This record gives sequence, structure tokens and C-alpha cells, in this order.
Amino acid sequence: MSGQPPTPTPWPWEQPSPPQRRGRERKARILASAAALINAHGPEGEAFTLRAVADGAGTSPASIYHYFPDAEAVVAAVATEYMEGLLAATAKVHAAQHTSYEVHQRALVHAFWRSFAARPGLRELWFQRRASDTVIAIHERYLEIVAEQLQAAAARYIDDPGELLDYQMVLEMSGALFQLAFKLDPGGDPRVIEEIHVNAWAFLNRRAFKAGNQAARHAAPAGK
Repeated sequence: MSGQPPTPTPWPWEQPSPPQRRGRERKARILASAAALINAHGPEGEAFTLRAVADGAGTSPASIYHYFPDAEAVVAAVATEYMEGLLAATAKVHAAQHTSYEVHQRALVHAFWRSFAARPGLRELWFQRRASDTVIAIHERYLEIVAEQLQAAAARYIDDPGELLDYQMVLEMSGALFQLAFKLDPGGDPRVIEEIHVNAWAFLNRRAFKAGNQAARHAAPAGK
């Protein structure tokens, strides 16, 4: 055995990275152009064409096919980058020390709120509006990751944080409310945003957090 860690298995939608720096830079420009178009017009807008992506990247439509088999693969790559950005935003919350899990959870809601509000067209990729099967699969995978992170964060504050299913249900309910918040207000209706926190916290208290955790619910993590 070489002692080297195993190479991670790529997800089915991932495209290989070009071996040369120039190719990586061109691919990055293509993705940046595609992300800008999706953010401005949505993933299904008529303005999103490979010609428009190529124009924004300063290249030709034919060159895009060196990196992506079709337009759907470009959108999938943009979706992956966007959802990685959401994870990066919430990672800052998870890295911080809060006085209780309730405070931690409220900070997460606000982190998602800020991220969703900042990029409205890309937000549709998270909410699966008119999404392709590939984007739906990407979204489902990232929902799993977020649920796992929520459960792990709760375990820092609460002895028995409940089942993973509890956090998956919280995300589904919160997602519907986030959609309503941005339907009512392009920046996210603050009243609905507050209800996301209130409802998630009430649900977790009722279903996930056991009676033996009552004292831990509002306690700071001890030595963790």
C-alpha cells in the first residue's frame, strides 16, 4: 500500500478538469459567464444559450464542447459551484461558537437568506424550479450534506440531536417557506424568514430533541 489517501470518486455529473492551466482558465471563464447569465435570467431563460455563454467568456461556442457535452452539463456545473458557495457560507456559521443551538440555527437561516437574496437567478437552481433531472440530483445530494451538517452541529450542543430524517424534514419545510419569502419580496420577506427559524426550532424541539436534553437546549457547548 502506498499510504496515500484514495482518490475521491467523482459525482456522475462532474466533468474532468483540463490538464493545462490555459484550459482550466478558459473553463472557469465559461462557468463564470454561464453563472452570470443564469443569475440574470434564470436557468431556463431564453437568454441562456451556448452562444451567449461563449460571448461572455470571450471564446467560441465550439470551444465549450471541449469541456462540456451540452448546455445541461454547463448548468449542472454552475449548480454545483453555486451549492458549494452555499456550503461555504454556512461553514462560517458552523465554525463559530454560539451560546446555544437555537442561536446557531438562527444564524444559519440568516446565512441562507443572505446567499439566496444575493443571487436570485442562481437561487432557482436550489429550489429546483423547472430544473433538469441532473440539477435535481445535485440538489438532493447537497440537501443530504446540509442535513448531515445540521445534525452534527446540533450534537455540539445537545446530547441526543435526533435522527437525520428530522433535519431532512426541516430543510424541506424551510425550503418551501424560503420560496414564499422571495415570492412576496425580492429580498426575502422578513416575516416569513422569521417563521422559518420559529417553525424549524419548534419542530426540532417537538420531534428531535429528547426530554433528557431540556437543560442542554440553551446551554453553550462544553469543551467542544
